[in-house]
Amino acid sequence: SINGSVRLDGDVVVDRSVHTVNGGIRTRAGTDIGGEVKTVNGEIELRATRVRDDVITSNGDIEVVDGSEIEGDIIVRGKRSWLGRLFSFGSSQHPNLTISSDSVVHGDIHLYREVDLDIHPDAQVGEVITHF
Repeated sequence: SINGSVRLDGDVVVDRSVHTVNGGIRTRAGTDIGGEVKTVNGEIELRATRVRDDVITSNGDIEVVDGSEIEGDIIVRGKRSWLGRLFSFGSSQHPNLTISSDSVVHGDIHLYREVDLDIHPDAQVGEVITHF
């Protein structure tokens, strides 16, 4: 999707990846995504979902909850583009990354900008690596 959200209700199997540019991605229990989950300007909400590759955003929040499992990395890319900054009207809010106690990230968390982290101490995650 270019300008729209993607919502996957429970027990959906996606063989490849799920991408949006200006829209969120929301999944529900039983969703299995064979590739990456990626958006530029939108929230990613994974509930009881397995992602077999990376989860990537630039300007959106990421919520990994209800026993979700990410086999790859979580990547929050660098600052917004000049066009995004032009239309943000001075907003400097950082994206949020939330990972619940029962969720797993097998890879690392790569942060290329400031992010507000809410990672439960019991969550299983790789290393948090800052690149800024």
